[in-house]
Amino acid sequence: MRIVIDFGHPAHVHYFKHFIKEMTDNGHEIMCFARERYPIQELLNAYGIEVINRGRGSNKLVGKALNFFRVVWFIYYHSRKFKPDILMSFSGIYTTFAAVLLGAKAISLDDTETASKVHSVCKPFVDLILTPECYKLDLGRKHVKFPGTLDMAYLHPNRFTPNESVLDELGLEISERFAIVRFVSWQAHHDAGCKGLSPDSKRKLVTHLAAKMKVFISSESELPPDLREYEIKIKPEHMHSVLAFATIFIGESGSMTTECAVLGTPNIHVRHTIDPRLVPGVHLYFKNHDVKVLCEASNIDGIIDRIDTMTDHDFARKQFIPAHSMLLAEAIDLTAFFVWFIENYPRTRDEILSPDWSYDRFMV
Repeated sequence: MRIVIDFGHPAHVHYFKHFIKEMTDNGHEIMCFARERYPIQELLNAYGIEVINRGRGSNKLVGKALNFFRVVWFIYYHSRKFKPDILMSFSGIYTTFAAVLLGAKAISLDDTETASKVHSVCKPFVDLILTPECYKLDLGRKHVKFPGTLDMAYLHPNRFTPNESVLDELGLEISERFAIVRFVSWQAHHDAGCKGLSPDSKRKLVTHLAAKMKVFISSESELPPDLREYEIKIKPEHMHSVLAFATIFIGESGSMTTECAVLGTPNIHVRHTIDPRLVPGVHLYFKNHDVKVLCEASNIDGIIDRIDTMTDHDFARKQFIPAHSMLLAEAIDLTAFFVWFIENYPRTRDEILSPDWSYDRFMV
């Protein structure tokens, strides 16, 4: 089997990294493309994944439209001699149309309902769309939902064990309490019209946390001078181990809060709104399992109150740990499913689309 994979976001590297290793170990050939964005290239290098850099892209609407045609042609041009059987990616906007040009099959992963315009454009041409069961939209006969979330491709207990040695990079002891704070740039296409914490709220949040424990900030954009002392300095491939040992995570990043939910770290997802009609299904899934807290960015006092509750020593033992155990019991080893599914494609497509299909073989 020849497979093309495209990475547009750091999380996408994690979705596919174990799949790539197992598939290549089994004799399959894989060609990878990646957007030039920190820390995508750094992660790929750390995991030994060879990739073709497809450039930076654009944050402006007109630039995004022009970049779409450029990237589709780029993937097609560099893949045509490779002759792939399947092209895969998250959202599938580039790989789906490159697959059309190549006469190959396109398989997309997704968990973001706000990208509905991408779905409507790709749906006639994609062969299959895989999403978590908690995904709120019905994308029709090509849509398959699996138990758990995409994080289970790399944070499932079968795939990940946190490494205590990463704490040495931060000057921390194993028993030391610390918080991770994450600020995002709000430039992704699904962030249109959204905003996070104000500069004053960021300062109030960090000041409150710093009075209780050590604080480390991860930020997509440059921090103001008075917060730079808190900026985390760690290899990006070590971040999941840091998150696993953190006392609490507070962030504007949906990806990192869901990772904390899977890792068993108390977390607060700071959003522009917590209206259930506007919150993606994956975040409601974790909230309903009591392993994620949603707070509005405009309510900094409410966020601080939740921090005080969640950093109480009895919180994790009495509430969070039991809820986390229930969460893991419902999820599949997603990488094991991916490997089985792609190695036996397209027969497996018909199997999982049948009404009596069960994921039990991929449970813990």
